[in-house]
Amino acid sequence: MDIYRLRYLVSVIGTGSFKKAAELHRISPPAMSKAMRTLEAEIGEPLFLEDGRGIRSTDRARELVAEVAPLLSQLEEAFARRGTPASIPAVRIGTFEVFSTYVLTQSWSEIFNDRPLQATELVPGEMEQALAAGRVDLCLSYLPIPHAEVEWQQIAQVQMKVFGHPSLQKTWNPKTTPFAVPIQPLHGTPSRVQGLDGWPEDRHPRHRKFEVSLMETALGLCRQRLAVAYLPEFIARLHNELVLPKFRLVEMPTPTAKPTPIYIGRRRSMPESEEHKKLARLVRQVVRGS
Repeated sequence: MDIYRLRYLVSVIGTGSFKKAAELHRISPPAMSKAMRTLEAEIGEPLFLEDGRGIRSTDRARELVAEVAPLLSQLEEAFARRGTPASIPAVRIGTFEVFSTYVLTQSWSEIFNDRPLQATELVPGEMEQALAAGRVDLCLSYLPIPHAEVEWQQIAQVQMKVFGHPSLQKTWNPKTTPFAVPIQPLHGTPSRVQGLDGWPEDRHPRHRKFEVSLMETALGLCRQRLAVAYLPEFIARLHNELVLPKFRLVEMPTPTAKPTPIYIGRRRSMPESEEHKKLARLVRQVVRGS
């Protein structure tokens, strides 16, 4: 049973309102409602009944609050004596910009109940070092590098394709059409891939005209018809949902490639956590567009 849901319950009973309790804990009302539904499922009994436009707590809810409120107060005092804030810890994730910008921002509150997020953008090699050193607890990557203290698990697959403005379709040729590519090369990956976007440079040469640090810069160049980029399909889909029709990108004929696996990484010394499962579910949900 999650201690934070018990804290939420105490606040809901105290204020008589999901909305007011949500404001106290700085989460959204839907996240508060979902947390209470989860708590009801864990307990196996209803805690609230509909009362017109409001809610009415059950006897079981009030009994539970009477039992846990003193324990929570003791816990708060213990944290205070140690000089440690009894706040909700952030989910610490190391990842590419691909995932931090277009995955972690999708349905975060719904899946993580508005838990704080600490996202650090890292490249392969840096990710593994950050995990091993305890600076992050989970990583997302499609180019994992073997590390003795890190365990990688495949959680999804994504198809990588070339995308650009429709005006470039008639003259499209990977050897002559300008590409926007990651500026930082990779070393130590199990495959021969040398670029952060995963393009198979050894088999298919391309015209590397723009070298950039951020994927958003590459997308900007694509919108202005200056370049194409090698991107996951779901990135192009989400991008096209956000921009005006005249800036939407289309798929270019792409060299045949197998789907690219997406991996979640954790320290071998850490058991698989609930956050691990939730992050894997969030990735699969965004990639599939469900």
